[in-house]
This record gives sequence, C-alpha cells and structure tokens, in this order.
Amino acid sequence: MQVLRFRTLERSHFWVAITVLAIANAMSFSLLVRDEMAAAEARLAVARANNEIAAMRTRSEAAFASQQATLDQIHQEVARLNARLDDRDERDHYALAAANKRIDWLETLVYSEVTGSAPATPAAASNPPLTPGRHGPQPHASSSSADLSDPLVPHAENDLR
Repeated sequence: MQVLRFRTLERSHFWVAITVLAIANAMSFSLLVRDEMAAAEARLAVARANNEIAAMRTRSEAAFASQQATLDQIHQEVARLNARLDDRDERDHYALAAANKRIDWLETLVYSEVTGSAPATPAAASNPPLTPGRHGPQPHASSSSADLSDPLVPHAENDLR
C-alpha cells in the first residue's frame, strides 16, 4: 500500500504542477491577448485619425479650389472694368478735344467779328504735330486719317467750315 500511496502522491503533485503551469500559461496568454487587444485598439485609433486627416485635407482642398475660382472671377471682372474704363477715358478725351477745338474755332470766329479782321486759317500741315495723350503722343486729329463722320472724333468742326 505504501507504494500505491507514493504513486498517488506523485500523481497529485504532477496534477498540481500541471495546474500551476496551466494557470501560468493562461495568465501569460491573457496578458498576450490583452496586449494584442490594446495594439488592435491603437491601430484602430490611428486609422480613424488618418481618415479624419484625409477628410480635412479634402475639405481644405475643395475650399481652396473654390476660393481660387472666386479670385479668378474677380480678376476677370476687374480686367473687364479696366478695359471699359480705358475705353470711356479714350472717348471722353476725344470728346473733350473736339469740344475744345469747337470752342477755339468759335472764339476765333467771334474775335474776327469783333475786331473786324479776317479769321486766321490754319496752315495745312502734311505732318500734324503730336498732342500728348493718355497712352503717349497721339496724332493730331486734323490729319487726313480722321473719320469726320464719327461724332467722337476730335476736331469734327472741320465739317463746319
């Protein structure tokens, strides 16, 4: 019986040792599982952050493109307004020059009637002098290239003679 008892004692120690090893393995496995779960949660958090960054980048690029389109429209509108202002300034310049020439012509006519002297006739110049203009020197309007039928052409009083 003692032999039998020794063997049962050995078996119980064996089972205790196996149980202790099993518990140790289970604890280390649970630590591994816990570490793996923490790593998975960290990877998930990083993926969410990357998705948010990509969404923010997309929104900012869309906003930038929209602002760029608006700026392009503003630049085009400013260019059109500048062109219209240049055209209007040029028309105003020619109208003012024509009005000044008419006034000069009328002053000459009135002066000649008051003084009784003959009005001075302008000398016909083959190369008329250049008059200062907004975009540099402009040819004098009494040149032969002037269209006398256009009311905005300066010196239209040539039709009055």
